[in-house]
Amino acid sequence: MAELNLLPKERTGSKDVVGFLSLTKKVSIALLIILVLVVGVGGAIYFLSVRDQSRLQLEYENLENQAQSLEATEAGLVLLKDRLQKSQTVISSRAAEESFSKQKAIVEFAPDEVTFKESIIDSANSTLEIETQNSNSLVSLMSEIFANSNNFSEIAISELTFSAAVGYAILLTVF
Repeated sequence: MAELNLLPKERTGSKDVVGFLSLTKKVSIALLIILVLVVGVGGAIYFLSVRDQSRLQLEYENLENQAQSLEATEAGLVLLKDRLQKSQTVISSRAAEESFSKQKAIVEFAPDEVTFKESIIDSANSTLEIETQNSNSLVSLMSEIFANSNNFSEIAISELTFSAAVGYAILLTVF
């Protein structure tokens, strides 16, 4: 077909200007397409980052709640450990009470001439140091202990000494 040009000849530009305008039009279309692609990719990246941020925030809050519950559990365990240690102290003091009651029974059996010098009670056993001026009161004390031996699981004479100034000194270990 033939090319019709309805514009007057003086209105048409030179071939260089028309070529430049055509090139400018093609470049602007290409830049517009690139701009649309960059905006689309930027929007997608923004959307994904916002979604990841929300997920990470929820994960952070979940971990924070778990840490708080573990702190409460830890505090409970520390309290439980402390209570167990205190109960162990009470149980060991009951063993000391038993040793004390055994020593008390020996003191109640003793005649008036017997002097109690020292009493030691620890977790394993208890010792009682006794002094007396004559052997009669020592024999009387030992007779009473043997007569009431059902109160004791075991009594050992750890030491028996005599000195003219003090008299008899005996160290009893009560189990």
